[in-house]
Amino acid sequence: MEEDPKIAAALKDISEVSSSLAALNPQTESTAAAVPSNINAAPRKWIIGGALAASIAFLATFMQVSQDPRDLLALHSEYMDTTYDLSSSNIQLIATNAGAYQPDLTRASLTAVARSITEHETVIHYSGKNGCRLTYLRGTVTYQLPSKSDVQVMSWTKPDGQVHAIIATGMDAARFDAIGNYLRHLNAQQEEPQVYAELTQATKAATPCVG
Repeated sequence: MEEDPKIAAALKDISEVSSSLAALNPQTESTAAAVPSNINAAPRKWIIGGALAASIAFLATFMQVSQDPRDLLALHSEYMDTTYDLSSSNIQLIATNAGAYQPDLTRASLTAVARSITEHETVIHYSGKNGCRLTYLRGTVTYQLPSKSDVQVMSWTKPDGQVHAIIATGMDAARFDAIGNYLRHLNAQQEEPQVYAELTQATKAATPCVG
């Protein structure tokens, strides 16, 4: 997995702090001789040590926050609590903006109704007939996968380190699996007619979603 840019920046800051501290406290005989005997060097050493410790503590805290898994079901539930009008102009604008960041799932009778794109994560929420709802997530974060029996979830990691996941509740299992397979091939830029046909067939044969 590629190194997180923020972690790399934090490491660089600590390196610069260490270099600056070393410049403030060179270990040479001439410097030691220049310090008057009545001057206590302990406070300066305490400040230097404290600054370095604070930098290390910051990095440790940052890495912990960055590595904390995101609750996949909680993220999906936030969108499930909102009702979307598929005829609204805002929804139509989102739906027609398909691309690298937003897969087109119209073959699965799902329309993109909401999205959130940040530095480390892309989240797209889809809605369809009979209350069908699905959330697609992609990013350089880890996700906490739910274990509930009524939740469909699928996750995979690409060679570039990005984690992809989809989650739905009450969706036909065959339809959900076909969507996951379609997205895997789409992410790999593999256009296979068979995959498209399987998605279309699974969607037509699927039982209504149970919200």
